[in-house]
Amino acid sequence: MEEPLQAAVAEVEEQEDEHLKWAGETLTKMCLQMVNEQRAPDPERWQTVMTGPVPPIEMFHPSPFTEGLLDGSRFPHWVETPITRSVAASNR
Repeated sequence: MEEPLQAAVAEVEEQEDEHLKWAGETLTKMCLQMVNEQRAPDPERWQTVMTGPVPPIEMFHPSPFTEGLLDGSRFPHWVETPITRSVAASNR
């Protein structure tokens, strides 16, 4: 199994190195452009405020089983952190 994997890596390694170099150069150009033009994308375009599990746990487990589970399973799946409580409070 190791031999075929090494052969596959050797086959694409040069292309991957080229892609990583291109990605780094492109990111550098974009960052310099934003600094020079003193503009940045609106954070709402790329940041999502999460105040609960997405998608809701009930979507995947409409009737979860409750018997024979480990002790930790009784804890909630989602516990609000201080930052999520703060964000939720600021949106009220």
